[in-house]
Amino acid sequence: MFLCVGFLTVLFGGYEIAERAWLARAWPDRLPLFHIMRGVGSSVFLAGIVTVFLCRRRVVDIRLPQIRFSSREGRPGALEGERLAAAAEWLVGLRWLALVAVLATIGVSRFLLPASSQVDYPALCVAVAAFAGLNAMFLRAVRAARSPSLQVGVQIVSDLVFLTLLLHWSGGVSNPFFIFYSFLVVLAAMLLPLRVVHGIGAGAVGLFAAMAIGEATGVLPSHPWVGDAARGGIPGAWLHLAGVLTAFAITVFCLIHFAGAIVRQLRQSEADRIRLQESHQHQQRLALLGEITAGVAHEIRNPLSGAINFLSLLKRNVAPPMHQREREQMDLLGEALHRIQGITDRLLVFSRQRRGSPVPTDLPEVVRRSLDLIRHRWDRSRVILDVHAEEGVPHVLGDSGSISDVVTNLVSNALDAVGERGRIRVEVKRCRCGTGGAELVVEDDGCGIPQEHRDRVSAPFFTTKPIGKGCGLGLATCRRVVEEECGGTLTFTSEVGAGTRFVACFPASSVPAGARAGGDGR
Repeated sequence: MFLCVGFLTVLFGGYEIAERAWLARAWPDRLPLFHIMRGVGSSVFLAGIVTVFLCRRRVVDIRLPQIRFSSREGRPGALEGERLAAAAEWLVGLRWLALVAVLATIGVSRFLLPASSQVDYPALCVAVAAFAGLNAMFLRAVRAARSPSLQVGVQIVSDLVFLTLLLHWSGGVSNPFFIFYSFLVVLAAMLLPLRVVHGIGAGAVGLFAAMAIGEATGVLPSHPWVGDAARGGIPGAWLHLAGVLTAFAITVFCLIHFAGAIVRQLRQSEADRIRLQESHQHQQRLALLGEITAGVAHEIRNPLSGAINFLSLLKRNVAPPMHQREREQMDLLGEALHRIQGITDRLLVFSRQRRGSPVPTDLPEVVRRSLDLIRHRWDRSRVILDVHAEEGVPHVLGDSGSISDVVTNLVSNALDAVGERGRIRVEVKRCRCGTGGAELVVEDDGCGIPQEHRDRVSAPFFTTKPIGKGCGLGLATCRRVVEEECGGTLTFTSEVGAGTRFVACFPASSVPAGARAGGDGR
């Protein structure tokens, strides 16, 4: 407080001395401008002192809300809603400080401007009081936590209208505080979608132009700062007015563009950072899961092999005749043990690291051998299997054993999807994704994948099959082999009731089509 009083004393005392000793003789025609500069400077300083005092006393916090941007640009979501709600509350607090600063400016200028000034002080005070009541309503709406995006937009539009009224009653275009329009459109660009911000910017330009043109034509009464010397409130002629409006419009939309570009870049960077962090955490979880899975599978595999061997010896050494019931029970026990063994084998396949460096592999030949291994599955059903290999398919980089796992898993899933009858199409062709490699396409006309399961189908241990029919590692293994071991991509499209289409794209090797691979990778 003492600092404020001392500053005002030095400012006004020093100005009076300078005016009487020098300014009155050097620039007598510019004394009104110097009065305005003195009033603006003292008002800004006083508003700053009040702001610092309120913030230190924690009456209100004017810091920008620290809420993470949504990771899905254009789709607000929970985080976006929290960010806008915090911004709406922050705007209410900032507006209280602005109202205090406006009152301080009105009080100071009342004693600084000459008697000929036509500033409408009663109208300014009524506007401040009305806007304070409106801000209280904004605070109540914020606490109700409804439509935060709409609240922010309404608040900023209200601020534009309030600023226009203040400018109109205190000098119009000659009031230097018209630059505050820029602050409002920058806030809008930081918080709202771009199409809404362009509308707010157009509204700001329209309000300012309506005020300026209305005062210039006499439709609106003018309230100049220094009476007859500046009657009309518009500095210069119509050409000057057009220049002011043009410069103002350019400034507003440039600020919208620059601020919007910066905020969009920040949002995209934040979204990318969140995706990378989630991907890294997912990879860490998978690595830990692989280590645990491998350990558990090895611990189960040894005693399980012993149990299978002892059961085989027991069946051979039991004295005949063996009752039918006992034989059925032993067969069921053997089937259960072999099912457990199959699960442990799949766990080991999923958890193992890359078998070796990728080598040139003949994809059509691997597909043919893999289909021969599981031919018995569709030979016993009415499923139609169409296999087609395009001529001149390039060799791909990968391990033939791992790629064989991909083929058998994708075809087995297709067989499960079509049931007892249906059609499955397996095709090998040149890659259409621009990498020059080869594509493996497995397409069926089965039940399809429901929408709610499509984001999780390749997650480890996720399955929609009945208990005992699958353990949820097939597609997880396929994705690991195609993307991590071979450096390719695995994508799919599906429609419930119409079928599913998986496409595995493998990068090409340097071996030309038709040449034999240097090894099978085993």
